[in-house]
Amino acid sequence: MSSTARSTGLYPLFAQVYGKLIGPASEFRFTPGVTPLATFREGFILYFVVIFGGQYLMTNRAPVRLSLVNQIHNFLLTVVSGALLIMIGEQILPKIYRHGLFYGLCDDDAYSQPLELLYYLNYLVKYWEFLDTVFLMLKKKKLGLASCYAELISTRIDVLLLPTNRSRRQNLVEEILDNNADCPIHP
Repeated sequence: MSSTARSTGLYPLFAQVYGKLIGPASEFRFTPGVTPLATFREGFILYFVVIFGGQYLMTNRAPVRLSLVNQIHNFLLTVVSGALLIMIGEQILPKIYRHGLFYGLCDDDAYSQPLELLYYLNYLVKYWEFLDTVFLMLKKKKLGLASCYAELISTRIDVLLLPTNRSRRQNLVEEILDNNADCPIHP
C-alpha cells in the first residue's frame, strides 16, 4: 500500500485538522477487530438494540418533533459526505485516468494510506446515517424494509471494501460488474 498522498486538494487540509484533533493522519491503520466498530457484529447488535429497543420505549410515548435537529443533521451529513467524496475522488480518479477502472478500484498498488483512512471515515458515516432511522423511530413513523436495513447492508459492504480486505473487495467488484454491467472481468 502506497503511503504517499497528493500534495494539493482538500486532503492535505483535512490531514492537518485530523492531526490536531486525533493524531497524524499518516499513522492511521485499519485493523479488523481492533479499530473501533470494525466488525459487522458490533454494528449488527448496535443497530437492532437501538431500533427495536427504541420502538419498545416509544410504545406509550408521543412522537418526538425533531425538525430543526433533523435539518442540521442532514446539512452536516451532506457537507461531510461531499468532502469525503471529493477527497476520495482526488485519490482515485488520477489512478483510474492513468491505469484504468479495474486498477483504480482493485489493484493493491492503487490503495494508499490516505484512502484507507477516508474509506474508514466513510464507513463511520454509515453509523451517522443511521440517525435517519433513529429519527423515524422517534417520530413513530413506520420503518419499512429500506429504512430498517439499508444502513446495515451498506455498512457491511463498506467493511468489505476497506483496503485490508483486498481479496473480498476484488471479488465483490468483479461480482457487481459481472452481474450488473454484463461485462465479465477476469484479472
